[in-house]
Amino acid sequence: MTITAPVPGLQRARHARDFLARSTAIAILLDMSQTRYHSRRNTSDQYWSVIDIFTGQPADFFGAVLDTLKKEEVERLVGVLNDRDRIRRSQLGVER
Repeated sequence: MTITAPVPGLQRARHARDFLARSTAIAILLDMSQTRYHSRRNTSDQYWSVIDIFTGQPADFFGAVLDTLKKEEVERLVGVLNDRDRIRRSQLGVER
C-alpha cells in the first residue's frame, strides 16, 4: 500500500476552485475603484495569484493561499473577494 502526501499547491488550488463552485453570482452596484484585491502573474511560472494590496502578498482565504491558479480562476476570485470586502466595509460603515 502506497500513501502519498498531498501537494500543498494543489490543495490550495482545489480549495479555491471548490469555493468558486459553491459561490453564487451576486450583482452588487458599488464603487469599483475601491478594490482590495488584484491579480498578478507569477514570474516563475504560467500561474497567477490574488494579491492583497495591504500586504502585497498572495491573499489568504480561510487558510488557502490564493496562488498557483489559472488566470480565469484568479479573475473570478478577485471579483468575489472585492465584492465581499465592499459588503463588509459597508456593514461596518468604513469607506476608503
